[in-house]
Amino acid sequence: MKITIPMLLERITDIKFSYYPGVVSEAKHISSIRFLKNSHRSINSDVLYITNLSYLMSGYKGVIPKKIVCIKDGNFDIDHKLFETSEVILIETFIDTIELADLLQDIFSYYSGIWEELLEIVEESKGLQALVDKISTIFSNPIRINDWNFKILAMTSFDSKNVELRRRIDDKTIVNGYIMNSDGFYADMKNYISKMNENDQPVLFSGSYTCPMISHNLKFQNKKVAMVTVYEVDNLFTNATSDLIVFFSRIITLELQKNEMLFLNDSMKYEYLFTDLLSGKSLSQKEIEKISSYLNYSMSNQYFLVVVSTPVSERNCELTYLKAKILHNVKCNFCIMYERNIVMIFESSSDSTFAQDVLSKLTELLSVRNMFAGISRDFSNLSDIRRKYIEAKKAAELGQRINMKGHIFRYLDLQFYHLIDLCANQEDIKSLCHPALLKLIEEDPELSRTLMLYLKNGKCQTTTAKELHLQRSSLLYRLRKIEEILDINLKDYHSLLHLQLSFEILNYLNLEMF
Repeated sequence: MKITIPMLLERITDIKFSYYPGVVSEAKHISSIRFLKNSHRSINSDVLYITNLSYLMSGYKGVIPKKIVCIKDGNFDIDHKLFETSEVILIETFIDTIELADLLQDIFSYYSGIWEELLEIVEESKGLQALVDKISTIFSNPIRINDWNFKILAMTSFDSKNVELRRRIDDKTIVNGYIMNSDGFYADMKNYISKMNENDQPVLFSGSYTCPMISHNLKFQNKKVAMVTVYEVDNLFTNATSDLIVFFSRIITLELQKNEMLFLNDSMKYEYLFTDLLSGKSLSQKEIEKISSYLNYSMSNQYFLVVVSTPVSERNCELTYLKAKILHNVKCNFCIMYERNIVMIFESSSDSTFAQDVLSKLTELLSVRNMFAGISRDFSNLSDIRRKYIEAKKAAELGQRINMKGHIFRYLDLQFYHLIDLCANQEDIKSLCHPALLKLIEEDPELSRTLMLYLKNGKCQTTTAKELHLQRSSLLYRLRKIEEILDINLKDYHSLLHLQLSFEILNYLNLEMF
């Protein structure tokens, strides 16, 4: 049980005092209370020392404590330079040091009683909901706990006094048991999860949010696994609110660990196995059968993989939120985050309308955030997952590289560019282009465009002429001129192949051709 000075001050109501927080770099919590004496052999940073200001300023010769509560007496004033690294409470109402010690001890007993009451809820297995409701009554404000998939684990079950504000909060943020802000609030959500990812201490959010709120990460084995949020609905926040949230977070984490709500669930077990498949590890037949059973996977069906490629600017927690957003709108067989990408399995459907609907919804989500996805070729064997992951990931990368239209790209449409990409890692691929073509592009862009469209249209003169708004005779003239300049025969298979390859290489390199 860790109590802080703001938590003590929260319970002092009939005594006038001033609080000087100083610059504290050591432990904030208080483990015990002692009277300050010169006879102390050492001063502990987690002990609150009681004394009179006159003794502290003139009689005490030892090391200045980090936490002091002193009763103002005589004509002495606080020397702020002397206490700049200490937390100091200056009691300005006349009170005896013994009486002050009794008062502070009563406050310790109050928090100890609350802790015992909450611990009893955990020990008697009354559940997370009972714990949240009890803590909500102490704050006189609603509380919500969610995991990092933004699934709500528990929230205050009873009504708030400010019913309208509470309703607005729930309506704007909760969808089917998940925290789901609308796209209009995505910037706020990104700011929220970015700050939560950066901070181990409670964070206050206000301004554009529906109401002020303080959120704090719940950690297990030094890993952030959930968040607790208190909303300023019925009772104004105080200087002690953040410390109280930390105080209660410890007991909430105990309840989460006890019920294994976050750490040993089936979904996480199978995610580990699926991650092994994505990384190319060989799994036993028994492990593959477990995954197949969990996914309701059938070898007789065809599946495909979708990989949502995410920019470096998207933090892991932002990806988790986006993953939850996608799962709310798009039905898939399985979804996991891997290598800062969102990976989904879909069953190939003979119903093209269903497939189009799924891709349409996914495109809408991606376009709002200017993100992209790749689709693998179909597969039926789970052992092919690694290969299909590379295909989908590469499709997303290459689709962006060659400026394809849209936000979702199929590997089937980009296989040739994958071949070029592999070569680009070994050679200066521009040097592999037809030398005469590079010269033609530089000297006559119009003829170069004519040649490119002619090849693209499968050497169909009618289609090419129509696309260029030319008479067929004019097109034939251009083609003969191209043959003369390049010194090639456009009926020669190898020449045509080299020219087509050259155009695709230049497209891959994003070089302006005409």
